[in-house]
Amino acid sequence: MYKDEEGYFYFVSRHDDMIKTRGFRVNPYEIESVVEQNIPEIERCAVFSIPNEDIEEEIVLVYSAKSQITTNEILFELKKHLASYMIPEKIIFKKSMPLVPSDKNKINKEELKKELLTK
Repeated sequence: MYKDEEGYFYFVSRHDDMIKTRGFRVNPYEIESVVEQNIPEIERCAVFSIPNEDIEEEIVLVYSAKSQITTNEILFELKKHLASYMIPEKIIFKKSMPLVPSDKNKINKEELKKELLTK
């Protein structure tokens, strides 16, 4: 959404968290819930997408934990509970997660996405 010089508001596109990948719509909260319920070593996680021409959007999982967990361990657990198209293409460990300034309990996914895309 943006506001023009005359004060009119324009809605550019719908902003939701749904991920479109390989012809499927994926709710990132479903993946986050599986992580929360099945991988207790992970303290916080965020699931979002980045553009990928081949599959529309690529699923990314960023997590924080006391120590890094191998990608294979995480994938092994996720594959027990999720359909193959819901498995993240990228799994990234961060010692701490950026939080939304107005809500210190909510992870700032936009900041994480920006960090990832500017690397």
